[in-house]
Amino acid sequence: MHETIIAGSITLLGVVIAAAFQMAATRRAVRASGERLHQQLRSEFLREQYTDWQTQLRLCMTDLIQLTDPDCPPNDRATTKAVLKAQLLLDPGIGDHATANDLVNQIALARKGESRGLDEVDLLRMHDALVQAVRKILFSPSNLEKSPAPATSHAWANATPPGPPPACV
Repeated sequence: MHETIIAGSITLLGVVIAAAFQMAATRRAVRASGERLHQQLRSEFLREQYTDWQTQLRLCMTDLIQLTDPDCPPNDRATTKAVLKAQLLLDPGIGDHATANDLVNQIALARKGESRGLDEVDLLRMHDALVQAVRKILFSPSNLEKSPAPATSHAWANATPPGPPPACV
């Protein structure tokens, strides 16, 4: 009888140890699954945020170039709004962004008449330089690798802007 109690106790101890290991393994699997889900949701959020930023930057630069075109009459309020939006979208701490931000400021000053000695050709050259700088920001492999957005994603190509661009009359 004494041997039966010992055998039963050993069996019970084995069941308790097996249950503890099973509980630990299940807990680890659930935690890892939760972390993977959290990482996936974070990546999707960052990708969506980056795509929205790209769209906003593209539309802002388009508006700014249109508003500062030499053939369009000056619209100081809309130009100031576009310049401020561009400055908020660009990070002057990043090299390519700093270049584009500097060009935005130069274009705004030239359009306002603060930069003496600049003619329409100079303004159009600054427009071209701004377009090249923004393209470099949006499409350079180094910027795409840092962002969560895939390098082959160009959903904006067929997208329609959310509203009409500023009028050039």
